[in-house]
Amino acid sequence: MLLRRETRELLERAGVRVRYLDLHKEGLYIDALRVIVVSSRLDDKDQERVILHELGHAVEHRGCSALYTATQTQHIKMEGEANEYMLREKLAEYVSDRDISKENIDAVTFLESQKISLNFLSSVEELLKTGV
Repeated sequence: MLLRRETRELLERAGVRVRYLDLHKEGLYIDALRVIVVSSRLDDKDQERVILHELGHAVEHRGCSALYTATQTQHIKMEGEANEYMLREKLAEYVSDRDISKENIDAVTFLESQKISLNFLSSVEELLKTGV
């Protein structure tokens, strides 16, 4: 997989490596090894999305892997934070690639173009209001 330069730089700054395996899930982050494992079954766009989500765990939750499984509430909170990280990075990429301002982004069009579930519509709309 050929990662975008910006994603490679984020990984390098975080000190995280990526490995590809034939997984039955999209991906996972192993905090103790600082490694993101991504399913080789995914296409490039989905792999990049998963890498950014898992990188969100690496950046936002370093050293907190025990909390991830401590309670369902903590798990949901950490997943939400990783999703927000991924959405912020994908929005920044979208703005940069199209040379547009955030005010001109249609959230549904953005999500569909990035193959991201419309379940994230309210999160994207909130990010667009508060800044990319």
